[in-house]
Amino acid sequence: MKRPSLMALYEANYRKLDALVDHWPREEGRVVLAVDTEPQVVLTLAERFPYTSTLEVHLVGPGILERLGARVPTLYVRVYHDAKAAEVRGFRGHWRLRSEYPRPNPDMFAPDEKYQLNRFFSELLDFCRLRGALPTLS
Repeated sequence: MKRPSLMALYEANYRKLDALVDHWPREEGRVVLAVDTEPQVVLTLAERFPYTSTLEVHLVGPGILERLGARVPTLYVRVYHDAKAAEVRGFRGHWRLRSEYPRPNPDMFAPDEKYQLNRFFSELLDFCRLRGALPTLS
């Protein structure tokens, strides 16, 4: 099965995110998705500009660190409102991810690391939608 292009994934992520967050916050703050579940998915609006926003995406909940340990990443997502795309731009302090990595590489990234992170974000959004979660501003 052929996987979709990165741009198609960014566009799909934007549609999923937009459906979950009906009213984008006008200023920095938090939006909690998957409210009645464990883990919770927390979006923090770090920056808001006329055409772009930057979100920090966290998984939180009792016991999450014990269960998943250091594997729980914070995702940094750039949302392009004009292009209707949402792209994972970084995680755990790594910025400017490449679309492909040679093997081996110093960070031990998979050759398709950027695709995998964006797919993970897509699955988190699906998790929120399937749980019937309503976002709450906090």
